[in-house]
Amino acid sequence: MRDKFRVPLWLTDPEGFWPRVSAGLGILAGILVAFSLRLQSENTKNQIEIQKLSELNDRQRKVITQIGSTLDQVAAKLDKIAEDQKNWRETAAPVARETPSHTHTLSADLNGDGIVDWPDFDLFVQSWDKTGHLPTDFDRDGKVTWKDFEILAAQWMKKEAWYTEPPTSPLNTQQARGEETQDLPNTDQQ
Repeated sequence: MRDKFRVPLWLTDPEGFWPRVSAGLGILAGILVAFSLRLQSENTKNQIEIQKLSELNDRQRKVITQIGSTLDQVAAKLDKIAEDQKNWRETAAPVARETPSHTHTLSADLNGDGIVDWPDFDLFVQSWDKTGHLPTDFDRDGKVTWKDFEILAAQWMKKEAWYTEPPTSPLNTQQARGEETQDLPNTDQQ
């Protein structure tokens, strides 16, 4: 019977098969332990990354909430500005429509009254020899100089087409016509 069921020698050899299987299983176990440790390490790293992302997400949510609150405040302010503009248009617009618009052709008419005269000269003198983008720098060279004074002098007493003389007192009207005016008697007693 033994011949029928012949067991291979390598299975019966105590120094052959089983020590090799045992060594192979040891190596396999070592590989499995190393792989398991690596998976645990990666899992820990992933959990740390997930925690960091969660914290970042929480911070982002807080910032978004703050921005949303700020945007709501800005929107409310813009709504108030729009309402104020609407109210202004309703109250001030009729006045603005009644005011005639004028074109200004005289650069030396600094106060915009339609004539280049003494008030314009006073404004010119206040900015004399100053630098920058000034309305009195007529030639736009960056400084108020004699060249600008020449432009003022060339436009002196010139009037815009829309300019009208201001009303004058009766006394000035009489003097302008060359009429003599009667002096009032002196009532002060000395």
